[in-house]
Amino acid sequence: MSFTSAVSGQTVMGNMKVVWGTFTNDTDDTGGDITTGLCYIQNVVINITSHVDAAVPKIFMNQTNAGVASNGTLGIINQEGVDGTWLAFGV
Repeated sequence: MSFTSAVSGQTVMGNMKVVWGTFTNDTDDTGGDITTGLCYIQNVVINITSHVDAAVPKIFMNQTNAGVASNGTLGIINQEGVDGTWLAFGV
């Protein structure tokens, strides 16, 4: 198994779209990219659900982990095996 993510839901609040979902890491994975479906991400909330003592993940909005621009992609780098939820606001 590798890094996986899924969109669980979405709604519109005012002129912003809100999308949320989950991500999971295998014990050998340290992050990956989440395709949010947004054109541009303006704000992100990340919640760790598996390792309570895990460090807060590094988050790259509108980029891939490698730093290559890709609108609507949320890149996450975290400790091995850390799972969580995400919430992204944007357009």
